[in-house]
Order: sequence, then C-alpha cells, then structure tokens
Amino acid sequence: FKSDALHQFQSDATNALAGLDSRLSEDEAQLQEKKTSLQSAIEAQKTELMSDITELGVKVDQNKSGIEALQDIAVEKADELAEIINQLRQGAEKDIETLDNKLEDLTSGITKTGAGL
Repeated sequence: FKSDALHQFQSDATNALAGLDSRLSEDEAQLQEKKTSLQSAIEAQKTELMSDITELGVKVDQNKSGIEALQDIAVEKADELAEIINQLRQGAEKDIETLDNKLEDLTSGITKTGAGL
C-alpha cells in the first residue's frame, strides 16, 4: 500500500513539475516576445528621434546661414551709411568754408565801402 502511494505521489509530483516546466516555458516565451516587441519599439523611436535631430540640425544650419547673411548685409549697410555720413560731413564743411569766405568778402566789401565814404 505504501509503495503504491509513494508511486502515486512521485507520479503526481512529476506531473506537477512537468506542468510547472510547461508554464515556465510559456512565460519565458511571452517574456521574450514582449522583450522583442519593446526592443523594436525602442529602435523605431530611436530612428525617429535621430531623424528629428538630423532635421533640426539642418534647420539650425540654415538659420545660421541666414543670420550670417543678415549680419553681412548689416555690416555692408553700416559701411555704406558711414560713407554717406562722411560725404555729407565733407560737403557741410565745404559749404561752411564757402559761407565763411563769402561772409569775409562781404565784410571786407562793407569795410572798404565804409572807408570810401
């Protein structure tokens, strides 16, 4: 009787272990499937992020080029404006000199006329 019970216990234990092994194998397969799925999702996001970063890099480079072009134009216009101001200053100095000479001539003429009277 004990021998039959022992055999039955061994058989039940073996069946239980086989069932646990089977469930463990299924759980491992599901975990591997989830791991693979997560890795794929991570790779897809990584690829998308790298694409976004590359696109942003291109936009930054374009903006830099645009800013540099605007800076070059600003420097060029500032130089042109400085030249115009310089020309106006020189013209004003000549006009003042001309006015001074005319005023001197006029003063001299008045003095001579007054002396002649």
